[in-house]
Amino acid sequence: MLVSRTVHWLFADAAGLAGDPPAWPSSLSGPPGHRPVQLLREALDLHRGWPLLARRGGRIPGLPVEISAEAVSRRQRAVMEHLVVENDLAMVAETFDAAGLAWACLKGPVLDEAYRRRGESRSYGDLDVLVAPGSFHAALTALGERGVGLRDRNWRLMREQVPGEVDLLTGRRTVIDLHWSLVNQSARRSRLRLPSADLLSRAVRVDLGGVVGPVPTLSPPDALVHLCLHAAASGGMKLTWLLDVTLAASDPDLDWDETARTARAWGTERATALVLGRAARHLGAPVPRATVRALQGHSGWGVADAAVQTSAALWSATPPASARHLARGSLESDNVVRMLLARARRRMTDPTPREPFVPGPTHPGSALYPSGTPEDLTHYLRTVTAMGTR
Repeated sequence: MLVSRTVHWLFADAAGLAGDPPAWPSSLSGPPGHRPVQLLREALDLHRGWPLLARRGGRIPGLPVEISAEAVSRRQRAVMEHLVVENDLAMVAETFDAAGLAWACLKGPVLDEAYRRRGESRSYGDLDVLVAPGSFHAALTALGERGVGLRDRNWRLMREQVPGEVDLLTGRRTVIDLHWSLVNQSARRSRLRLPSADLLSRAVRVDLGGVVGPVPTLSPPDALVHLCLHAAASGGMKLTWLLDVTLAASDPDLDWDETARTARAWGTERATALVLGRAARHLGAPVPRATVRALQGHSGWGVADAAVQTSAALWSATPPASARHLARGSLESDNVVRMLLARARRRMTDPTPREPFVPGPTHPGSALYPSGTPEDLTHYLRTVTAMGTR
């Protein structure tokens, strides 16, 4: 499928893989609403490929000029958005450092710095920040004094589910995901082992330049395993995640033995192996095969993952659901492969597609749905603080 091959080429080229871009025949070009053009736009949205296309649109023979122009326009807007986010990151750094709080910036601007060193840019529109659970309430209070408000309104849900992060909103309208854990879901968090205080004790500083300067972030092994965890938990089928992993794995100073030990210590060895394998297979990530095999063990996950990634539409706007389910399942149970096979057999007798349900802000299951009382919020904060003493 041409759309899938085009999007994959953008990321493969950014990763340093040699290869000619696919040509778009004139029969597939057309106005903005033309079907192939719209499919390409949707795929670029899903995989966050617009910044890469902005640099490469002129190299794709026959690509509609409207798409190239849109990519350049989006990149220009992204640059302005990044400046706003960077100013808010500088505010967070100043606030937490003045309060004596240990913290780390995750993904976003830190990853974009790695992209910029290669002449690329990465899209992001929010900030992810980690603090220890024992410092979570103090971090909220310190940011509140700088005019940062709580965006999440479903305090009843927060009390019941104890999420590992909350959404905040700055005066510049930047969303800050303030984490006290790298795992948001409490059920999954109970199966994994990721003490935030330990992660922060190993944090390193990276100089982002400009108004931000040096900020703390996860150590290289922790950062790579976190990228794999995040990708797997979200389905592992966005090329931007695999490129993040590829660039992190390309660090010549990365200690692969320590990376494998980290994955095992967290309990995420299957997920780490699966995402590293996908990054190596599709973007040429320099991942030692011995590391992937050791993390996979003898459970057959590598074989299963290769089997679900044969679709021609792998990098379209609608990648195969089986590949997403397998990635998420790598964080759950060895029974996932068996369950996926059973589901495939059911769909052979009932092929009716089922639309996924995503709760919107008016649904009681949404974090943005106003529900609960200040007492619920206080109970949530006390629960999180108590976790810092365990």
